[in-house]
Amino acid sequence: MKPYFVLIYRPGPNWVQGKPVFGQALGPHLAYMKGLNEGGLLKMAGPYPDDASGLIVLNVTSADQAHQIMQGDPAIATQMMCGTVHPWLNVLED
Repeated sequence: MKPYFVLIYRPGPNWVQGKPVFGQALGPHLAYMKGLNEGGLLKMAGPYPDDASGLIVLNVTSADQAHQIMQGDPAIATQMMCGTVHPWLNVLED
């Protein structure tokens, strides 16, 4: 099984409470995700439907890489979101 790293994002101190995820000022975050996707570093990403948090699956080989990607995210830098990095195994993939 190929290991992946996931980022679990949740609202940070600057998240506007009561506003849905697509109502937040996340343009720079979305552009960053698009760049990661185009660079082959992003496997999948998106919010949970309850607006409580989101999940990003990275196509990287180390926790250090995953942490660097998370720290480079404008949503983390502006404290719109905070996040954690976790190793993850996809049991359905060889």
